[in-house]
Amino acid sequence: MIAVQNITVRFEEKLVLDRFSLELPDSGLTALSGPSGCGKTTLLNILVTLFVESVTCVILGYGGYLVYKGVFNAGQL
Repeated sequence: MIAVQNITVRFEEKLVLDRFSLELPDSGLTALSGPSGCGKTTLLNILVTLFVESVTCVILGYGGYLVYKGVFNAGQL
């Protein structure tokens, strides 16, 4: 399981994550959704840099259309 607790991230005056906690199961599929600027990418950047050196990523857009498929290295984010 991957778990993070009470993450707070601020970019100058913009509070992006405020005491955010999350538990992800060992297997299965997890999706993040929310409006632009709510911290989805920030959270993923934190998870990638904390837990893995590289990750295979498939990003699906609205309606299930493939947006990106590839490997991110933590140093690229």
